[in-house]
Amino acid sequence: MPPLTKMPTPFIWVAAALLTNAAVLPMTGPAAANGDLPAPVQTWYGALGAVDRSALEDVLADDARIDLRDLGIVQTRDEFLDSLDAWAEANKNAEILTRPGKATGNNAIAVEVCYRFPSNEVLFEETFELTGEKITRSVQQQLSENCEGF
Repeated sequence: MPPLTKMPTPFIWVAAALLTNAAVLPMTGPAAANGDLPAPVQTWYGALGAVDRSALEDVLADDARIDLRDLGIVQTRDEFLDSLDAWAEANKNAEILTRPGKATGNNAIAVEVCYRFPSNEVLFEETFELTGEKITRSVQQQLSENCEGF
């Protein structure tokens, strides 16, 4: 297994495991514009879709952790940021749809996220812990191999 600094985000794993080609749909829809989500979470999805490293650096706390629950991997902020080039290459023009999930406690929110690809889609629950305007933790777990009801 490659070192954590070379490990892709779950989005890359999803694409690698589920897609037969790297071409995907354009990033549109409510992912970046969902006003029901806290500003740091809106920034996260907008920056992820645009592969905006600077915006992701700004929204992630220095000690942030990205917990890829299905893979048993926890990335540091820097490891996550280092994986963005691979995300950009593998998932050009991905469509990411979001809707608020349940509040999970003080300064935490869950988001249901549909990643739509030409030949398939997957549904994730992504939980964010926030301190002020920074994301301190993101826990990502696949819920379904389809986005029924989105």
